[in-house]
Amino acid sequence: MAKKEALKGLIKEKQGNLSAILDQQAENVRQYKALWEERNTCLADGHTLKAHELEGKYYHLRDVSGSQLDEKRIEIDKNIEELQAEAYRLKKGLQMTNEEFKKLKADLWSAADQLRANSGLKSTEYATPILGLIFLSFAESKYSQYEVEINAS
Repeated sequence: MAKKEALKGLIKEKQGNLSAILDQQAENVRQYKALWEERNTCLADGHTLKAHELEGKYYHLRDVSGSQLDEKRIEIDKNIEELQAEAYRLKKGLQMTNEEFKKLKADLWSAADQLRANSGLKSTEYATPILGLIFLSFAESKYSQYEVEINAS
């Protein structure tokens, strides 16, 4: 039970971090717009050098800072998904760890590749098990997106 509570705390912390990144991204968008509007004003007034300087700041903010925030957001999203999966396993009494799950998934895909490449089966004969694996992967992905809402109700 203590581990479950600790996981809930970690999830809440990561969600707070994610919220802060989303707020920073929104602030960056406001800054993008302000820089671009100031650039346009400078161009209209004939201040070409100042306009180019502002354009450089705009692209730097958009490309460098924006991509750094995106990377952080993606990492936090991944961490939240892993923590939610661990909390679900604890709730359901499942013992498989993330590493074990990843290994199982890799083994299943490897088996599917072997089936396709070495079995001598026609594509119509191996399509069903492969499509089943793809569906399971899709279902897992969709479930993890809504798992918190499902568990809350």
